[in-house]
Amino acid sequence: AIERVAPGLQRRPRTPRVWVSCDVDLPYSPGAKSAAVALRQAASHLVNDRSPRLAVQSLVGSVAARAGIDRFDPVDTFDWMLDVNERAGNRVSFFMLSVVRPQRIDCCYELAEPRIARLLRKLVARGHELGLHGSYGSLDAPGRLARELDGLRDAVALAGGEQDRFGGRQHYLRWHA
Repeated sequence: AIERVAPGLQRRPRTPRVWVSCDVDLPYSPGAKSAAVALRQAASHLVNDRSPRLAVQSLVGSVAARAGIDRFDPVDTFDWMLDVNERAGNRVSFFMLSVVRPQRIDCCYELAEPRIARLLRKLVARGHELGLHGSYGSLDAPGRLARELDGLRDAVALAGGEQDRFGGRQHYLRWHA
């Protein structure tokens, strides 16, 4: 159709690129913060999944996380994701929620948490991009979105990173035209 409308038009040659992005909605198991949630997760694995192995894994991961050991958390797959993408030559964009006192609909973490601060330092040190994953309530609140971006900028700076620009993607893909 384009050739018919503009027969002399020449397309520039393009090199295919891969852009890997990740919305960081759940960076670790919710049971990592709460013994009660860890027990509910373990019970769910026993009743719904009929898996004692997953139940034990959930409890071990929860206890280890509270001791500062993240490697047993089955939800925390950042090292694997980074290793795979770096071997493939990909740079990953991680869209982080930047909510203070998050509501359940948004997330379970805050950027100031030690575990998230360690994650941000790792992402910055390995040369990946950080972007804003605007909260559910920020759609209609430009001031709130600006505060969330300021919070992300501060967290990235504390992690030793420098970014001129921050990409963004709304949580729950909410938007108004």
